[in-house]
Amino acid sequence: MAVGIVAFAFGTPDCIPSNRRIAEIAAVAARASAGQVFTQIDIPLPPDIRVTYIYENPNGPPPTLIIAEAAVEWAVAQSLDELRIACAEPHVWRCERDLRIAVADRGAKLHINVCDGVFENHESTWFNKESRQIWTRSKKEWMKRERIMNYRAAELRGIVVTLSPQ
Repeated sequence: MAVGIVAFAFGTPDCIPSNRRIAEIAAVAARASAGQVFTQIDIPLPPDIRVTYIYENPNGPPPTLIIAEAAVEWAVAQSLDELRIACAEPHVWRCERDLRIAVADRGAKLHINVCDGVFENHESTWFNKESRQIWTRSKKEWMKRERIMNYRAAELRGIVVTLSPQ
């Protein structure tokens, strides 16, 4: 089975702990599966890993769904059978959802799984006050943004959403 790893950054720049940990997870998975990685410039992979970077414009990193769509196109072009997600634990559900949407939209036959190591980290690994993206500096900021993103995603897909106060 041909495997590819999709590594989603969690904040910027590449030197923050979350992105270094995501890079470690992706590298371990790539080495174990003889796979290659599709990722963003903020994931500092070692030179022995085969990597393809998504194009990023100067205004900032692309949204998760855009990365997922590009990763699926890459996977199809590489004749891959499986994509494994390397990302921050708080980001897993959206990375997985967006990859599944992209696979379905493309009509691709790809298995989607999460890399080992994603769920084995303390929350402090993921949230860092040094991140240039405010929403990855704290769990509170992340949850606030996620509620907005969930509503917008549902709205764009024509789903009626009811938000309950928390």
